[in-house]
Amino acid sequence: GAETLTLDGIVFKAAVNDQIFIESNSTESDKRYAHNVTVQNCTFDANGFSSVVGMKWRQAYNIKVTGVAANGLHSLMQCYGCTGIDINSVTIENGKSGIALGTSIGVTVKNTTISANPEAGYGLRAEPSGNDSVLVVENCNISAYIPLLVRDSVQGSYALIVNGSNVMKEHNADGYWAVVSGDDYDGETALVLPTTEVVVEVTDNGLDM
Repeated sequence: GAETLTLDGIVFKAAVNDQIFIESNSTESDKRYAHNVTVQNCTFDANGFSSVVGMKWRQAYNIKVTGVAANGLHSLMQCYGCTGIDINSVTIENGKSGIALGTSIGVTVKNTTISANPEAGYGLRAEPSGNDSVLVVENCNISAYIPLLVRDSVQGSYALIVNGSNVMKEHNADGYWAVVSGDDYDGETALVLPTTEVVVEVTDNGLDM
């Protein structure tokens, strides 16, 4: 559809635990495919609750998140099979993790700062979907136990492109700034060999490697 929706300047503050502020996550085919949605200049505050998620999308397309600030969330955004995600000028502080991109394609994260759990959290987590899965990380500052995690659950290749970013691993005892694994990695479970071919391209970077 050509219609658009913009959510601008809204202050979201949790009143209960296990809350999701913006959600289009139905498994019923006629109740999903949110599209052409822009979330801009909004703030998301977990208000002390531990399991609050900012946004959850399933098979959405053309989703833009810009100028957003989040504090204390479980994660700012969780995506499942989405297409065309543009994240720009976002700040995530005190998160359990940052953004889970799932099997989404056409994802760019730019000019963004993520501070997540230094003991088990991830900054950005993605999974391949076919052979055209690309995650571009540009001019970002990411601090987490695993700043960048590619988890494969579907056969196919994946391209991780990091440009001009500071991906910090000072809390990571194993010294990884990126992990490619068949499952999540929290420092306690063993790394699982992936079946996915992942190409990592790093250019003009400030990586703490």
